[in-house]
Amino acid sequence: MRKSILRLVSALAAMGGMVIVGGGRAAASTYQLLHSFAGGSDGAIPEGPLIDVKGTLYGTTSSGGGTGCGGTGCGTVFKITPQGAESVVYAFQGGADGQNPSGGLISVGGALYGLTPGGGTGCGCGTVFKVTEKGVESVLYAFAGGSDGTTPYGGLVNIGGTFYGATYNGGGTGCTRDGQGCGTLFQVTSQGAEQVIYRFLGGSDGAYPYSNLLNVGGTLYGTTTAGGGSHNCDPYSDGCGTVFTASVKGTVSVQYAFKGDAGQVVDGALPYGGLMGDKSGNLYGTTSRGGGASTICDQQCGTVFKLTPKGTETLLSQFDAANVGGIPFAGLVSVKGLFYGVAYIGGGSGEGCDNGGAAGCGAIFALTKTGPATSVHEFGANDGTKPFGGLINVKGTLYGTTTSGGSGTSNNGTVFAFTP
Repeated sequence: MRKSILRLVSALAAMGGMVIVGGGRAAASTYQLLHSFAGGSDGAIPEGPLIDVKGTLYGTTSSGGGTGCGGTGCGTVFKITPQGAESVVYAFQGGADGQNPSGGLISVGGALYGLTPGGGTGCGCGTVFKVTEKGVESVLYAFAGGSDGTTPYGGLVNIGGTFYGATYNGGGTGCTRDGQGCGTLFQVTSQGAEQVIYRFLGGSDGAYPYSNLLNVGGTLYGTTTAGGGSHNCDPYSDGCGTVFTASVKGTVSVQYAFKGDAGQVVDGALPYGGLMGDKSGNLYGTTSRGGGASTICDQQCGTVFKLTPKGTETLLSQFDAANVGGIPFAGLVSVKGLFYGVAYIGGGSGEGCDNGGAAGCGAIFALTKTGPATSVHEFGANDGTKPFGGLINVKGTLYGTTTSGGSGTSNNGTVFAFTP
């Protein structure tokens, strides 16, 4: 799936230059490159967010860690100190243990839990895994495909000792794009007992959930990248995506269905990132496309949106990429009253990027609760390019990853720290 996203972005980036809506630069901040992945046994292409466990950061790489999976490695779980000392905790072998983790981790009882979209017994449809901090890995559950679900890209959320997550595919035979089903919501116990609590139908309820779920008082909130209506969001004709709520028993309600640019309503489309909430019950998130006219991004460069508890959506920022960035795949994080996020492309001249140079290498952006976004850091080839996973806030410092770039000859991605 992510390879198709990258092909899409590369094609968009080759189309020309851009102008930003609501542009400008924020005040100077501090950026530090903590680690450049070397590939091979070290890991490569970190796609998910980091977590902080007692002052040490943990994350996953979707590639590297060995020579399996076609020679590129099957991915890793790694740890890194805030000072940049990195080591691999576990290297996936690509068989029953899973492969190519793309989401983040959670820490429960001294162990790390996560998902892989591939590997596992049977169809190789993905796993729920556990890794101890000493590097002992075990599979709690291997997805069976079909009605059970397949390819979980995001991470897990823990509610009372039971884990909840989403699979991007599977669940049935709907969604004509691939015929594998429109995705599922599932629960799994720490002993590995799994149950599908909802199967998306691909109509008004949405299709293809990608991101992590948000737990608010025992209710789950999430996004689907497609579905939600009849609007055509090329290349998806089955809707532009949704924001939904789900009970732990599987009752799903759509809070908002994105319209893209249908009928001149410019509200965003195709949300891949998770959601963030505030004390008033408002939700905040990003869409990877939509948002208005653009000279570079087919279907536009994305948005930041707010959604009230009553389902009223407001655009806080519309990206048009050159000065602030575009195509945000991750959600937002709050620091001292400001929201921060990462844009996969844009932010500058693009020197040293492998996207044709027109779009830029990606950016960190910031905005208030009323918007618009401004750039606070523009990535370049030596400090990392194309951030895909979200940021985390650790005592006022933001930590994140990029999927490519790095110091020297490395182009396998980075871990970085940013202090606003």
